[in-house]
Amino acid sequence: MIPRDRALLRRPWRELVVRQTALGREKLCPGCNTWWPQDEEFFSFIRTRGHFHNRCRACRASDQAARRQSRNAA
Repeated sequence: MIPRDRALLRRPWRELVVRQTALGREKLCPGCNTWWPQDEEFFSFIRTRGHFHNRCRACRASDQAARRQSRNAA
């Protein structure tokens, strides 16, 4: 089992994935575990829900390519 830091668990979820820096707002991609600027260049915006996808465009594209390749191999 993974040990969990109690102080980390008490922090709001949004605070863990979005941060404000001198350059602007950044968002953490859980796929590549990298902080990227929170804009439409790096994250797709879901207009109907009013927020950005949780994974960056590059991770989503690699996931789609892997799914496409696994479907063609079968």
